[in-house]
Amino acid sequence: MAKSSKKEKSEIQVFENFTDNDVVIIFNFSEKNFYQRDEIVFKEKSKDASLYIVLSGKLEAITHSPDGKGRISLSFIEEGEVFGELSFLESKQSFEKLQKKHPDIASKLIVDLAKVVSLRLRNADKFIVDIFEMIRKNESKTIEVIKDDEPVKKVSKRATKSKIENK
Repeated sequence: MAKSSKKEKSEIQVFENFTDNDVVIIFNFSEKNFYQRDEIVFKEKSKDASLYIVLSGKLEAITHSPDGKGRISLSFIEEGEVFGELSFLESKQSFEKLQKKHPDIASKLIVDLAKVVSLRLRNADKFIVDIFEMIRKNESKTIEVIKDDEPVKKVSKRATKSKIENK
C-alpha cells in the first residue's frame, strides 16, 4: 500500500482504498524522478499535466511576491501527498491511457482526487475567512489621539503610523 501522510485523520489520502496491485499499475503509468534540495519541481502556470506523488521527502510550494523581490511560502507537501491534480484532471491525454486499460482504477483515482480538490477548496475558503477576520479586527481597533486643546479623535491603527504634527 502507498505510504500515507502524517496529517490529521480528517484529511483525505490518495490511494487509501487501493490495493497494492492498483498502486503498482498506477506507478507503471508514471515515471519516477529524483530531485535535489532547492530544485524546482513544478513552475506556476506550467503546461505540465502530470500528477505528482511525493514518495519521500517534503516539498515547499512557493510563489513570488507581487513586486517579484520575495518568496511567499504557500504550503508544504509531505510524503504520501499529491499535487498537480487539477492539471492532471483537466488534461485528457494524461488520464486517458489509464482510463482505457484500467477503468476501475481510473474511477477510484478520480474519486480520491476529487476529495483532495474538495479538501483544498475548503481549506482555502477557511484561509480567506481567517484573513478577512484578521483585517476586520485590525480595522475595529482604534486608539485615541489628543492634539493640544482639540477634542479626542479616534483614528485607525494604520493612521497612527503617519507623523502627527502641531501646527
